[in-house]
Amino acid sequence: MRNDQEMDVLIAHCRSRLIKLTTSLLCAVLLCASASAQTEQLRDLAGRLEYGFYAADTRALQQDLQTLMTLEAEASDARLRDQHLGYARWKLSELLMRSDPVRAAELAEVCANARPDLADVQVALQHAVRAACAAMLEKLRPVRGVLYRREREAALLQARKLGSKLPQVQLVESWVKVTNGEAVSAVTLRSLVAAYDAASISELATAALWGHAEACYLLGQAEMQREDLLAARNALERAVLLAPDYQAAQLLLRNLSVK
Repeated sequence: MRNDQEMDVLIAHCRSRLIKLTTSLLCAVLLCASASAQTEQLRDLAGRLEYGFYAADTRALQQDLQTLMTLEAEASDARLRDQHLGYARWKLSELLMRSDPVRAAELAEVCANARPDLADVQVALQHAVRAACAAMLEKLRPVRGVLYRREREAALLQARKLGSKLPQVQLVESWVKVTNGEAVSAVTLRSLVAAYDAASISELATAALWGHAEACYLLGQAEMQREDLLAARNALERAVLLAPDYQAAQLLLRNLSVK
């Protein structure tokens, strides 16, 4: 009788431990599935944000920005989410610069003031978009232009320190110069496009490599300025190939066609 009771206790104990183990494994699976779903949602949003800019669709870009703001990403994706938040505010501000300068300045200010505390390669991109937004504020609020210029240079310096080889950092540097009316050589922009081309498949798969088509667009502009129309057409056609709804690139191509 005693042996039977001991056996019953042992079986009950084993059953209890098995239930706890099964529950723990189920929770782990559910957490992994949730994290995977969030990562996929972040990738999807990143692609939609870039598409919204290229298509000049301010409404869609605003909606995707709002969705991104409410997305509670896992720790591994949090910095990527913050980077895309900055990118979305920068590009939406750029699109709204003429039609709604007040809203454009508000977006750029939020972006420029988002100062990350960490220091790694991923954060370099956050500093890069901060620099771009500070450059936007130089145009939108010229009275405080000197202050924003200092913020822009400080953010660019941090971006270079942490990730000077990242094509997005190089893109922002070139974009800032073009925005300020400074010349950027076609050689520099060809190197930028080559840096995008050489980016790893893993970067492309995570939708982290924004700006490829824009780099081609800037190259097309530079080739037009040096009156190499064939090279300009090739660069702009590449931009449209990468982003078929890229309105600014389409417009430049049409202008080339009438020359």
